[in-house]
This record gives sequence, structure tokens and C-alpha cells, in this order.
Amino acid sequence: MKSFVYAFLFLFISSVSFAQNMEETQLSFGKLSIDYPDSTEASFILDGIAFENREENVAVWDSVSTGNHQLEILIEGDSTMVVSTSVLISPQLTLQLELIQENNSYSLISKGLQSDEVSANSESVATSSVRALSTELLISTNSSCARPTSQVTINQTLEILKSKSFQRERLKYLERFFPDECITVSQLRQLLRLIDDEDHRLNMLIQAEDHLFDLNNLHEIREDFILSRSIERFDQWEMMVK
Repeated sequence: MKSFVYAFLFLFISSVSFAQNMEETQLSFGKLSIDYPDSTEASFILDGIAFENREENVAVWDSVSTGNHQLEILIEGDSTMVVSTSVLISPQLTLQLELIQENNSYSLISKGLQSDEVSANSESVATSSVRALSTELLISTNSSCARPTSQVTINQTLEILKSKSFQRERLKYLERFFPDECITVSQLRQLLRLIDDEDHRLNMLIQAEDHLFDLNNLHEIREDFILSRSIERFDQWEMMVK
């Protein structure tokens, strides 16, 4: 009899624990929905992973873990554009965004949060006001690479570089990294800041030339050099590239 009671209690406790785990799992996820214009050829990338779940000009992500995520929207046209931003996913809520086309540019607005328990056609679903999101817009010009590497990959690479004690190890790692990637000027600056010697930094910059997405922003890198000979060498290289 005692064995039966113990078995029953074990099953009861296990079922309660399973239900609690399921509830906690559900609470740790939210959704992301993005409306975009009919005429826009767009690809959506969340944390470095491309996503293709679309219907009637809406991209929808189910079961996104709560917290901050890196969103990148690749827009194909006469020139390739990338709109990138950070989005915050809340538990059991859908974050609604809209990609807005303004002449030859794009921006993102937040349309607020919607509860899954509320009807989609309700006018009172938003828990925050409509607002513009802070985004970075990149335009590809004369680039030989199609799509910039996700910032998630760059962040991982930065951590690997920081873990290496010697500059020569960082240089060797970058030499292997560049050939397989397409990076933005901003991302390249993040990587090169971990190289102290300006001559080595310039050499790495030249190696990355064919793997840069936004060559029109090359001038920004000039700010990262202090020595006059380095600045002069950079100016000569920039003239050749353009």
C-alpha cells in the first residue's frame, strides 16, 4: 500500500513539475512581426540566421527567446541596402515593426506590442506608442561582396581576438577570417582596434579591401590612425581604391 502511495505521489509531483516547466518555457518566448512594402525585395536576418516565413508582405518569427536580438534587413535594388537595429522581445507578446520606404531610403518603426490573447483586429492591442527605431543604414557601392556578415559573428570574432594574448596571434586569426567574410567599414574598425601597431593595422586593412561591403565609408577609418606616416599611407591607399 505504501509503495502505491509513494508511486502516486511521485507521479503527481512529476506532473506538477512538468506543467511548471512548460509554463516557464512559454513565458521565456515572444514573437516578432515585420510589415514591409509590396515592391520591396527584402531578406530578414535575426541573430545571423536568415528567415523566410512570410505571408502577404509580413515576416513573422514565432518562439523568439526573450531579450535583445540583432535584426538585419537586406534590401535588393539598384544598390544593396542593409537596415540593422537591436530589438527587445518580451514574453508572450508580439513586437510589431514596419519597414518604411522614404524615397531611396528605408527606416523602421515600432507599432507596439500585442498580446496573443487579444484579437488581431482589436484597436486596443498596442501597449506602447508608435515610434521610430534607431537604425543603421548601409548602402553597398562598388562592392564585390553581396551581404555583410552579421554583427553576431563579428561579436564572436572580437571575443576570440581578445582571448589571444599576442598581437601576432590576432593577426594570423584575421588573415584566416577575412577571405570568407563580407564586412562593413564599421565592423572592420571594431576588429582593427584590437591591433596596436599601425603598420600591421594598415596591412590588415589592405587585405580586407575585397571583402568590404560599403567602400563609400572608407574615410571613417582614417580617424583610427595617429601617426602622420600611417595617415599618408592610408590616403594613398584610399585614392587607389576609389
